[in-house]
Amino acid sequence: RLRYPFNKDMMRKNYEYYIKRTSHGSTMSKIVYCHVAQRLKKPKEAWRLFIDVLRSDLHDVQGGTTPEGIHCCVMGGSLNIVSRGFAGLRLREGKIILEPRLPAKWQSLKFKFLYRGMWITIGCTRSQLSLLVEGQTGIPFEINGKLHYPPLNRTVKIPLHKT
Repeated sequence: RLRYPFNKDMMRKNYEYYIKRTSHGSTMSKIVYCHVAQRLKKPKEAWRLFIDVLRSDLHDVQGGTTPEGIHCCVMGGSLNIVSRGFAGLRLREGKIILEPRLPAKWQSLKFKFLYRGMWITIGCTRSQLSLLVEGQTGIPFEINGKLHYPPLNRTVKIPLHKT
């Protein structure tokens, strides 16, 4: 929206340049790199970074900050990686977009969120996505590039094709 040219190739070039030069002095930087690695379809790098993110809240990786308390931003970032990165969830132009790419070590993923007063439950495996939209008005879903209009208040199962 800022009218700067941007595409996946530019994202890839920037990722490859900066990942080698970033000191990760903040536990938040690996959240960003993990998300970008997932978008660039680099699942091994995304998984390694995700594990580092989780470790940063369990272990004292910054040298003395863990005894001060939990890292709420890292916790939120971890959830963001799961929903936006691994489930591929984006909210754009009045529709919910899903492009799931589960980590190799996961068999399934399920979560629930509130969107415009509707509870939406998403579950996915490698071969199938299930949706439950609890509400009064429908909303379109774009799943791996294909538009769907799931019925309200009933779970539907949508086959996923490998991407």
